[in-house]
Amino acid sequence: MKFMAKLKFLLIFAIIAVIMIKYPQITGLVIDSLGIDVEKQLPVPEENAEPPEVYFSPGINLTQDFLEYIDETESTLYCALYDIGEPVEQKLIEKSRTADVRVVKDDETRAVAIENLKEDGRGLMHNKFCIRDNYAVWTGSYNPTKRGSLNNNNALIIYSNYLSKQYNEEFEEFWDRKFKLGDSSRQPSVKLNSHLYRVHFCPEDECAEKVYSILLSAEKSIKFMTFSFTRKDYKDLLIEKSRKIPVSGIFEKTRINQQYNIFKDLNRSKAENPDLRLNLKLDENKYNFHHKVFIIDEEIVVTGSFNPSKSADLYNDENLVIITDPVIVGRYNEEFNNLFS
Repeated sequence: MKFMAKLKFLLIFAIIAVIMIKYPQITGLVIDSLGIDVEKQLPVPEENAEPPEVYFSPGINLTQDFLEYIDETESTLYCALYDIGEPVEQKLIEKSRTADVRVVKDDETRAVAIENLKEDGRGLMHNKFCIRDNYAVWTGSYNPTKRGSLNNNNALIIYSNYLSKQYNEEFEEFWDRKFKLGDSSRQPSVKLNSHLYRVHFCPEDECAEKVYSILLSAEKSIKFMTFSFTRKDYKDLLIEKSRKIPVSGIFEKTRINQQYNIFKDLNRSKAENPDLRLNLKLDENKYNFHHKVFIIDEEIVVTGSFNPSKSADLYNDENLVIITDPVIVGRYNEEFNNLFS
C-alpha cells in the first residue's frame, strides 16, 4: 500500500510538471492547491481603461482634486485614510446622503463626523486610498488635510475594475476589523492599457521585500524621494549599487536626525569613497517632503503610502503600487528631476 501511495504521488507530480512545461499559463491554478507560491505562474489579467492621472503638490491643490474625485461618486465610495480634515470631511458627509460612503481611519488622528466610519485600534492604518464606484482608485502619499496640499505629495487615480477589486478586498478586511491580519494577494498584477501595474498591501504582502527586489534589479539608475528612510538593508544595497550606477535621493530634512535614518550614513560612505555615484539632497519645502517614491532605471515607479522603514513593513497597514506605464513613470521622473535640480 505504501508503495502504491508513493507511486501515485510521483505520478501526480509528474503530470503537474508536464502541465507546467506545456501550459504555463494555467499552472497557477494547479500548483496553488498544493500550497506553493506560484504568483509568477498565474496568468496576468488584461484590461483597457481610461489613462491614469497623476498629481503633485504643492504645485497644484491636491485637496481640490480630491474633492472633485469625491464629487464624481455615483454609487459607492470606500476610503481607508490615515487622516481627514476640512473641507474633505464635510464633502464626504454630503456625498453620504446620495451614495454608500464608508471610511476607515487611523485611531491616532482626530475623529470625523461620518456615520459609516471605523477606526484601526492597533498600530497605524497608514493608507491613503479610496475606491470610487468599483472602478477609480485614488492612492499615493497625500493625506486629505489642510497641510496635505502644502507638503510635497503625489496622488494617482487609476481606472481599473481589476485593481479596484484588489483595493475593495483590502478595504473589506479593514471594515471587518481585520487590521494587519489580511490575506496576501494571490495575483496582484494587471496589464492595464498594455502596461503592468502591481499592488501590494502591508504587512501581509511583505512590501519591503518587494521593493528590495526591484532595487536589486536596477541596471541604469535609482532615484528616490522619501519622508522617512530607516532600512539598513536598503542603505547597504544603495551603496553597493552606487559603485556601478547613479543613485540619487531626496530626504525630508526634519527626519534626518531620527534614529536609524540612513541619510548621514550614506553621506559618510560617499565621503569615505568619493567614487561612489551617490548624490543626496535635503528637501526645500518649509512644510514636509512626504513622498514615498522609488524610480528604477526610469522604467519603473514605486509609490503609495509605504515608507522604507521597519514600522511600515511590519506594523502598519500600507499599500504599494508598482507601475511600468512609461507616461506615468515619466511624470514621476520629471517631478524628481525638477525637485533635485
